[in-house]
Amino acid sequence: HNVEHLIGLVDALLPFPDVAVKFSMVEPKGGGDKLFDHLMPRVEIVAERVMAAIDHGDRRVAELGQVGPTFSHGAIPLCLMPGYEHRIDALKTHAYRTMIEVGEPDFFPVDDLNKTHAEPCRGCALRGPCPGLYKGYFEEFGAVELQPRRDRPRSNSFNYQLEQLVSSDFDGSSHTDCP
Repeated sequence: HNVEHLIGLVDALLPFPDVAVKFSMVEPKGGGDKLFDHLMPRVEIVAERVMAAIDHGDRRVAELGQVGPTFSHGAIPLCLMPGYEHRIDALKTHAYRTMIEVGEPDFFPVDDLNKTHAEPCRGCALRGPCPGLYKGYFEEFGAVELQPRRDRPRSNSFNYQLEQLVSSDFDGSSHTDCP
């Protein structure tokens, strides 16, 4: 219900420069599953409102001449966030590899088992880092809103080129074996 009020939320948080604000899609789980029709906005609308809120927040922070708050997003397909792909914030972007939730017996690998990359995502240049769609959302609405990026190839490898050798003097002797 707050998708139409994100600008007001940003304004309310501006006095707190240390805050990190992450806008996320509603997860159809728990209350989000039981009240799906009542709570679930369309992902395309969420993406539009989140980009507008991030822009507004960045603009207001700059106008005020302060450092923060900072603004990011999560659980929104990256193809719907053009120009904001680098603002994704998720467990994996913070190098979390395992997690535990209340009631679980042990740590488990971070996964996205509740998300899916639909057929239109095949060949999308953003697929690797993209969170995809929540499965419950996909089951209800499909993937018609997705806009796969095919304007650049999706690399499966990288070629590194040596630019220079850097000398280090950690043990008192000079080394030039560190690229």
